[in-house]
Amino acid sequence: MTSALNKRLVNCLSQKYKKGSRGRSLMNDDIMELFNEVQELLEHGADPNYIGKGTTPLCEACRAGWKDIAVMLLKSGASLNLCDKNNCSPVYLAASHGHLQLVLYLIDSGANINIKTAQGYLPLLTAVENNHMDTANVLIDAGADVNITRPNSFMIEISLLTYVLFAKNDFNLAEKLLLAGVVPHPVEKSLNFLLLGFGDECRNFVKKMVYAGFNFYSDSWINLMKSKLSANPKDVTESERDMLEFLEIQFKRAQSLQRLCRVVIRQSVSLSPIKIHMRKKIEKLPLPKKMHRFLALDFS
Repeated sequence: MTSALNKRLVNCLSQKYKKGSRGRSLMNDDIMELFNEVQELLEHGADPNYIGKGTTPLCEACRAGWKDIAVMLLKSGASLNLCDKNNCSPVYLAASHGHLQLVLYLIDSGANINIKTAQGYLPLLTAVENNHMDTANVLIDAGADVNITRPNSFMIEISLLTYVLFAKNDFNLAEKLLLAGVVPHPVEKSLNFLLLGFGDECRNFVKKMVYAGFNFYSDSWINLMKSKLSANPKDVTESERDMLEFLEIQFKRAQSLQRLCRVVIRQSVSLSPIKIHMRKKIEKLPLPKKMHRFLALDFS
């Protein structure tokens, strides 16, 4: 009897999702009917952690974005981090489909937002890849690992920061990643040149990357700017002149002890096992508030 109830619980959720009712609220009649059916099955002893057809009731509710049903399942004892056959966690499935309010609820309930799928994906990466940037921002603020790479079928991995910059062209999100604790890593020389040539917004972001400890190969761009200055100074904008001076100060001279200390401390704090936002980690350090702002790249 119990086995039949368990199978029915998974089936009713997965079948309703396949029929296209995902994301609808309980105001919708068919979802209200589903809510009542799930409630009845649970009251009669159905196991909220039953794994059938490679999935769980909570995974199906989160995939579809049915927050009310997910809440009911959790209150009935569903495991918050129990994954499906592909090791997709409930919060991963909700993030993948951009169900922001459900993601917020799962995080507040204590969901592990850094569980990798069988393919190596995490909730933050799938949210970015599917253009759910509001969900990505929530995950970053909640302490999602920002030092991750994006796997692909060609076995070529790129960092999440590089992916956001060049595939999504989203400097706001890139800055959030940087401030959340991206550890400096090599960026291909050709991409360095592109970043410097993108425009004022991008060059301002490059400065923050340098402050965070990134080393830029900028010789080609510097030589280009110097050639333009020699040939026709009017062709070089004030922003480009400012960037040229900045790069020469940062990389043509010995690094200041101040900058080296910031880079080392940020890296150490970022790689600590505590999974909270970099800003919160820095605030826990027994240092003056002015030093907190300096380490957090807060130049306001």
